[in-house]
Amino acid sequence: MNQLPFLNEVIMGALWASSITALGILIYTLLLIVFQRSVIYRDLMQVKIMQLNPKLKNSNISAVSKPMQHLLQELGGDWQEQFGAYLTTTNEGIQIIASVLRPVAPLLGLAGTLFGISDALAFVSSDPSLVIQGFAYAIQTTLIGIFVSVLAHVTAAWIWAPYWKNQRYELFQTLSTLHVRVKQARSKKTSTQHAKERQFLLTSLNTTQNRRNGNHVGTSRR
Repeated sequence: MNQLPFLNEVIMGALWASSITALGILIYTLLLIVFQRSVIYRDLMQVKIMQLNPKLKNSNISAVSKPMQHLLQELGGDWQEQFGAYLTTTNEGIQIIASVLRPVAPLLGLAGTLFGISDALAFVSSDPSLVIQGFAYAIQTTLIGIFVSVLAHVTAAWIWAPYWKNQRYELFQTLSTLHVRVKQARSKKTSTQHAKERQFLLTSLNTTQNRRNGNHVGTSRR
């Protein structure tokens, strides 16, 4: 392993860092699911509470995340576009990190494999022990790269994605129901305001007419 020791150490260090990151993502994902601490789950619970009171001004909007606050402000109108933006910003970064680790880790492993084989072939005629070290390095980097890629894929595709998909679907249905109730509450409020305005106009007209009739009566008596 004397050909390019610096690059060999860099590749191995990057692979070990990727392994630790992949394990951290797995543990973090399981903790989010088990203890129900994900952003989308907490927002879902708050939106379900808001269903009981469709008057959003009286609801505790500050209890939800900032992306959900922006979404709720548009709930009376076209909120589905805001829902897409909300999903993008509340994916906990798990998909992003996993999508980087899945292709990068095997490439690092492949680079380590090539460097290990190159070192092994370079010392075939001089030192057999270095040949064994070269092949051992190649095998280690390959296995670590595959391990990181598989772990990242399992975490993102088999654990987080189904959970996040279910939460997303339930949140969409809950927001749809809340959207209908908000529109109904606003239309009812508007109808009440119109009725009050009409009543006020009728009362004003009747008062004016009565005053005119009283003036006519007084003039005729004179």
